[in-house]
Amino acid sequence: MLYARKIKEDFPWFSSETGKKNIYADSAATTHKPKSVLDTMNALYTEYYAAVNRTSHESGEIFSEMYYDAHRRMASFIGAESADEIIFTRNCTDAINHAANALLRTTEPAIAIGKGDRIICTIMEHHSNMLPWQQLAQLTGAEIVYAGLYPDRTIDIDHFKSLINGRTRIAAFSHVSNVLGTVNHVAQLCSICRDAGVLTLIDGTQAAPHMRVNVSEIGCDFYAFSGHKMLAPSGTGVLWGRTALLEKLAPSFYGGGMISSVTTQGASWNSPPWKFEPGTPDACGAIALAGSEANGRRLYGAVDYLEAAGMDAVLSHEKKLSAYTRKLLAEIEGVEFLCTEAHSGITAFRMAKKGREENSHIVGTLLNEMNIIARTGGHCAYPLHQYLDINDSGSIRLSYYIYNDKSDVEAICSALGSINLL
Repeated sequence: MLYARKIKEDFPWFSSETGKKNIYADSAATTHKPKSVLDTMNALYTEYYAAVNRTSHESGEIFSEMYYDAHRRMASFIGAESADEIIFTRNCTDAINHAANALLRTTEPAIAIGKGDRIICTIMEHHSNMLPWQQLAQLTGAEIVYAGLYPDRTIDIDHFKSLINGRTRIAAFSHVSNVLGTVNHVAQLCSICRDAGVLTLIDGTQAAPHMRVNVSEIGCDFYAFSGHKMLAPSGTGVLWGRTALLEKLAPSFYGGGMISSVTTQGASWNSPPWKFEPGTPDACGAIALAGSEANGRRLYGAVDYLEAAGMDAVLSHEKKLSAYTRKLLAEIEGVEFLCTEAHSGITAFRMAKKGREENSHIVGTLLNEMNIIARTGGHCAYPLHQYLDINDSGSIRLSYYIYNDKSDVEAICSALGSINLL
């Protein structure tokens, strides 16, 4: 197990007045930032900052190369074939909307979506991987259908497969559920879609920060995730897409930097990734996410920190904490888990002491009074909670990361055991 107490020393928040008094168990929502990432952000703004991809002066050229180096390092982190397949975005929501908007504007017959076409989603999706596809369906006249879940709360592959027909154009699904914590069989789902000529987009928001991800091995067409959930600054994210697909797609948004030429009547587009990165990008955020190098000086990003920890070790550590949580919570009256086992660092559950279900928001408020930061409610997955027949107050979610340890688990479970609203 990772030595989490030692790791905490790398994160200034845990030494702050707020951090010293609280136990943080909401990393599925957002994560704290290590000093190395904060130092990189400071260096970028105070020593290297310039406009990227727009200048011929030395400062701009250095910063532009640093920004492209961040693309290269991110490509390596997720097993992409080329840095040109990495599109930096504001977050995963933005990344998924980029893909949906590109498909909306594309006229390429093989990938264009029109009236009567089908989009497959799943009932477990975060709203960010549901609403863009709903809107795409409404704007194009396509239909959207949803795959259900197996009893173990992973995507029902048989149901998913049955939804594919000759008009299916794209399937969008999560690598890891942000509520259930289940790890889906994404490579198998992608293989099924590939054989049927169906594009795939994977929401990797709860996967990329916590486990080894290789998009080439998975075999998807798009992979999206956020930076702020993996130790990087807010306002950072990634959309990966296969080169051949990105070349066919229309741009998602329009502006400076994404063109090769412009007249008063039209324009031609730059090559990927610039084709999908209009305007001045958050180069500092992207470099703080992926890392870079300038004049022989290494600027460490969140990816560097995670690679040093080892992604397999990160997942193993979190699963052990979740398993320990389940063991302790199972001893508390009325705890009902939403998932059958520990797949990841996410544990979601309901409480129903003496046969009466407690309001999760009240539980969250009481935990806050005991200096425990956790998430309660619908977790931006309302249809999933309805599917599971969970009341409007939603569920309680504990989500761990590399800076949590067994003492955190014990304190949280002891606090939950002391709650009795009856």
